[in-house]
Amino acid sequence: MFNFGDRNHPAANADFTARFNETEETSRLGRDLKSTDIFGMKEQYLVDLKDEVGAAADNWILPYFELIRQKLMDIPLKFIPEGTTKPNVCYGILRSKLSDPCLLELIWSYWHEEGMLVQSMNAITRRFQNVRSNGPLDPLANLEIDPLRRHVVGLSVSAAK
Repeated sequence: MFNFGDRNHPAANADFTARFNETEETSRLGRDLKSTDIFGMKEQYLVDLKDEVGAAADNWILPYFELIRQKLMDIPLKFIPEGTTKPNVCYGILRSKLSDPCLLELIWSYWHEEGMLVQSMNAITRRFQNVRSNGPLDPLANLEIDPLRRHVVGLSVSAAK
């Protein structure tokens, strides 16, 4: 895994360099790429966590988290001091949550998009509102929303005759 927060972490960099297969990545991407190029792109993309009391010199975060941090500047960052397992205060944002994020939400939203969940729900919503789609074929045009009600209404109409 590629570590976000520790820009100059030698163990993580060495592990990534050892696992990086230059010929495989070159054939996959169609251009020459070295592990040093990856580190350079990483340093260009990540943003330094600025204006923080006690911030480390190599505390880098994703630009999205920098935007969130700017919106929440009144909430202090807290960190876990060396030799302890708990932070000193309960109020604040853990620095590790900014610098080493769990990207599970991205995976979750990716699979929702791949499964076309939003598009499916929009199509069903349009059908319940009796709105036709713009295309020549409406896949839900013949969807019976309540077949029992139509059957009961049909019976009551034929009984009235």
